[in-house]
Amino acid sequence: MNDTNAILSKDEIAIIQKLASEKRLQLNYTNNAPVTYDLFGILDNLNIHLLEYPIRSSNGTNAFSAVIFCNTINNKKYTFLGLNTSNLLTEQYFAIAHELYHFFTNDNTTMCSSERTDEIEMRANRFAAEFLLPETALTNILLDEFGKTSLYNYELPVLLRFIARIHCTWWLPYISIVRRLHEIEAISIKQCNTLLIQDINDENSYFPKICKAINPEIYHRINSATNKIGTSPKNIEIFIRNYENDAIDDETFLKILKIFNLDPSYFGYNFEISDEDYNDLEDVLEKTDS
Repeated sequence: MNDTNAILSKDEIAIIQKLASEKRLQLNYTNNAPVTYDLFGILDNLNIHLLEYPIRSSNGTNAFSAVIFCNTINNKKYTFLGLNTSNLLTEQYFAIAHELYHFFTNDNTTMCSSERTDEIEMRANRFAAEFLLPETALTNILLDEFGKTSLYNYELPVLLRFIARIHCTWWLPYISIVRRLHEIEAISIKQCNTLLIQDINDENSYFPKICKAINPEIYHRINSATNKIGTSPKNIEIFIRNYENDAIDDETFLKILKIFNLDPSYFGYNFEISDEDYNDLEDVLEKTDS
């Protein structure tokens, strides 16, 4: 198990918790309110430009979760977040919160995948967990449902039903909720490891059945890949204005539009691209998809 407590010190965790709480309050969210539903709006409010595209590696696994980066065009700084929409929606939400840590700490040049385990990524993961499901909120839920914060004496079905309720309300990945419970010492390491080896992807297993009994529409929505390709009209306008101001050339402009299945003629531009340049463009896009 990738246990952040084994890597991060108590002081580091306290700093991350403080940062997550401060940012939630600055964004007008209390620590007891789910924030996941509004993450796309939060990006917009923070002037972070979202770029959505499904990318898988050549062996069919997810190439990366998300990347946040800054670019300066005509002396103006833009922040972009590239989101891999081939992941499940809950994983996309967690990836956005993860990238917000890099944004808030001015580390805006990081491509993140589930395979990375360095300390900065551990901090970003812990921030995402604290930001999406604060310890105070989870503790209050435990107290409300069980009258205590320890679930050490509860059997697996009880734990799975509890996690299912959190999953369908707070829209976090199953694994993140399990780790969250272990982080706050609500479950033992043995319980944690048992939960982590459950086959939650089998639709006939206990966890999916419970989730579908709670809210089938939400369960299917958050456990599906969106595979969305797109960006906001505001972002497209940024690309167009930078093209009109000669900040980007014809080839770059075409590449950007092609990624989002757009044609320059949609915006009143009708210029020819040579067969050689077009083939080069196709090669670039094929490499992006592989």
